[in-house]
Amino acid sequence: MEILKCVDAGMPGGEITAVVGPSGAGKSTLLRAINRLIEPSSGEVYLDGVPTSGLDPLQVRRRVGMVFQIPVLFGGSVEEAVLYGARLSGKDADPGRLLEMVGLDVSLAGRDPQALSVGQQQRVTMARALALEPEALLLDEPTSALDQAARRRIEELVRDLNTRLGLTMVFVSHDLAQVERAADRVVAYWRRKGAWGRGIGTISSPVRESGRGDSSRGGSSMEGLQTVGSALLTLGLVTVAVALSFYERLGLEKDIGVAVVRSFVQLAAIGYVIDFIFGLDSLEVVVLLLAGMVLFAAWTSARRARDVPRAFLVAAVAVGVAAVATLGLLLTLRIVPATARYLIPLGGMVIGNSMNAASLTMTRIRDDVAEQRPKVEAALALGATSRQAVAPILRTALQSAPIPLIDATKTTGIIFLPGAMVGMIIAGADPLEAVRLQIIVLYMLLGSVSIAAILVGTLSYRSFFTPRNQLQTSPPEH
Repeated sequence: MEILKCVDAGMPGGEITAVVGPSGAGKSTLLRAINRLIEPSSGEVYLDGVPTSGLDPLQVRRRVGMVFQIPVLFGGSVEEAVLYGARLSGKDADPGRLLEMVGLDVSLAGRDPQALSVGQQQRVTMARALALEPEALLLDEPTSALDQAARRRIEELVRDLNTRLGLTMVFVSHDLAQVERAADRVVAYWRRKGAWGRGIGTISSPVRESGRGDSSRGGSSMEGLQTVGSALLTLGLVTVAVALSFYERLGLEKDIGVAVVRSFVQLAAIGYVIDFIFGLDSLEVVVLLLAGMVLFAAWTSARRARDVPRAFLVAAVAVGVAAVATLGLLLTLRIVPATARYLIPLGGMVIGNSMNAASLTMTRIRDDVAEQRPKVEAALALGATSRQAVAPILRTALQSAPIPLIDATKTTGIIFLPGAMVGMIIAGADPLEAVRLQIIVLYMLLGSVSIAAILVGTLSYRSFFTPRNQLQTSPPEH
């Protein structure tokens, strides 16, 4: 029987090409021919315009890596499994860096690879292939043996490796929704007239326009409708809240309604914005979005802290510095990659919590200075500087700002599970991976809130005093 007859397909460098078609059409055979695990009876495979039949098969396989449907690992540890191919070719490779590249913790290096989950083993095989520094990577149904959550993580890894390394990738899949999420182009097989397996043709066509097929889109339109329907059903709970407010005459019906509508519109809008930015794959656009978030946070904080002089400027500096310092440290230590998928949600958490800390600190200083004015002036009369006179007020304000986050951190895992961790677990992630990410988030927020509160305290108290260490007789002009 002949298969792959009359196949003529191009797979552009730097892109992800999906190979789809019915079972038995020869999709895996195509990958094996590209990798020279088999030799075609006729025809030719070209690599960068050069026929591979004239190249050393070992060199071809080192230039074009392959990941199989069922992971096969060698060695007694994950590190040995990752370095297996590199050692055969005499290459030096850093197993820790490779594990991080495929989203695995470096601590797994000493583990028995057979003790890993199938999804983790598949990531190890991808790290093993990357150790050879290939020009292209072939993936033969790499997600077929995985559950839905693990499948999505592999899809995201494929997109991430393609984006970060510019790696040409070819993967076989039966899942058209997966192809839509992960591929730039598609090579499709269909049966022509005649015996099965003969005269199978191909067409190559773009799947993605301006990055719109990114895995961040998360599936088909039907799945999207089901998600929206589920969200609308939860409005029943809101109806209960409105009914209780009306029954108890709390007067919150309007506020609840406004909150529901605004949250829906705002979340939908930011969802489309983030989806668009993911498609652009531009770090500059991510920075602009985060800067806009900082300015809006400063405006919101200034509205809360009315009568605090230069509140907008103080909040903008404090929140901005906290965001830059926190995210900069995460990037410098290579805890997270410099991609929109990480920087936008983490930046949002940092900016939101820093904004709350700035608001709490400014309003507490404003209220305490007004309430304790005789005490402050008594200290000034004794020769204290404005900083010394307001020191107890500053201390109280700085202690109050991070208390909600500190209490939440203390009770995490006992009284409640944080949102990021809950979301990952519901999505099917490994609970230990969810815990690791949540720990990073909690510690990140503690640092950013402390930075914002200290900066706000340092910058805002001076506005309540004249250059001569006197209390302002009335709130100065904004």
